[in-house]
Parts: sequence; C-alpha cells; structure tokens
Amino acid sequence: MASRRRIVVLNPNTNASTTAAMVALARQACGANFEVDGRTAPFGSSFIIDQQELETSATAVSEMAAQIAAERPRETGLIVAAFGDPGLEDARRSFAGPVVGIGEAGLLAGAFGGRPFSIVTSTAGLGSRIEKMADNLGLADQLRSVRQTPSHPSQLIGKPERLFAELLLAARQAVSLDGAQTIVIGGGPLARFAKDIELELGVPAIDPVSAAVKKLIYQWSDGQAMQPCPRM
Repeated sequence: MASRRRIVVLNPNTNASTTAAMVALARQACGANFEVDGRTAPFGSSFIIDQQELETSATAVSEMAAQIAAERPRETGLIVAAFGDPGLEDARRSFAGPVVGIGEAGLLAGAFGGRPFSIVTSTAGLGSRIEKMADNLGLADQLRSVRQTPSHPSQLIGKPERLFAELLLAARQAVSLDGAQTIVIGGGPLARFAKDIELELGVPAIDPVSAAVKKLIYQWSDGQAMQPCPRM
C-alpha cells in the first residue's frame, strides 16, 4: 500500500503551542489523504516581530529542512509557517520536495482574480518585508495597505479576545478606508482568526496556513511551482 503524502509545518518560532495550532489548521485544509505533522524551531524567538528575529528564524528553518530531508524526503512537502517566509529560498534549494511559505501563499490567495487586498497583522516591524514580498510577486498594485494592531505583540500574548478585536478593527479599516476586497491575515499564529473576521466583515479573509496547504497540493497535482490556487 502506497504511503500518504506528508506535509510538515515548519514553525520558525520556538512556541510549540503555536506549532500545534498551525498543524491543526493544516489538517483541516488538506483532509485525510495527507499526513501532517509539525516541527518547532530549536532556537530563536517565541514570536517573530522584527527583521533581526526573522533572520535568526531563517537559519532554524534551514536546519529543520535539512533534518527532514535526511528522514524521508520522497512524497514530502514543507510549509514555512511564518508570514515573512524566513529561509524559504534556502529550503527550496536544499529540499527535493515542494516548499511553500505562508506569506507567499497568503498574498497570492488574497490577490487571486485581480482583487485589491490588505494585510492585517500584529507585527509592525515586518511591514516593509511584507510590502517587498508583494512587490516581488508582482502584486504591489493590488496591495492596498498593511495594517497593524494598535498594541505591540507583547501586550497581546495570552489575550486572544483583545487580539481578535484589534485585528478586526484593522481589517475593518482596510475595507472601509483602503478599499480592500480581501483581507489576508499576516501571521501563522493569527491564522485561526480568519473565519471569524470573514463572518464579521462579509469579505473573504485568508488564513495563510490553509492557503499554503492548498498551494502545496496544487503543486503536487500539476507541478506548477508559482501559480496561485483557487480559493476553496
């Protein structure tokens, strides 16, 4: 009997509970035909909020990808589960299977069909990084804004209700003030709020972890490395 294809969610931060939450989202997105597990960065920060921490996490991603390549690289795909996609290109160069970043996948899903979109996030220190990613993907003309929560991420740890309220406020402003027709949640740990934001605002809200899973499966299905997958 052939083994199931395997998806490994690489959490570039050191928070194991965040890894578990993102693995759960990935399993919901892909169904029972795939094996999904996660790896947590062995060093770095528990929450990536600036460029320096992003660079440290890139090294962790490269090390985790190398470890997985030594285990069972065939029929395995990797998801880099931090919105800045740390270490994504290095992992792609060293890993035989497909590698998808949640930032890239989220941006492509948000822009699908030519829609104007905005990013909402709690990590103000990565705003310029996100804008550069959009530009590199040819999506700068569709990106309406990158809006952050009013509070610093450190003030939101362990306060999910306050975090949701601030993300919702940022998303509402992106729609009403910036003209966004789609909201992309800018962070793996924040992805769980996408459905509730969509229900509140009545516009599509992209969970970037699920978008990455769909993109990975899409690549497996027809070999297209950089094409966006339709929103499901």
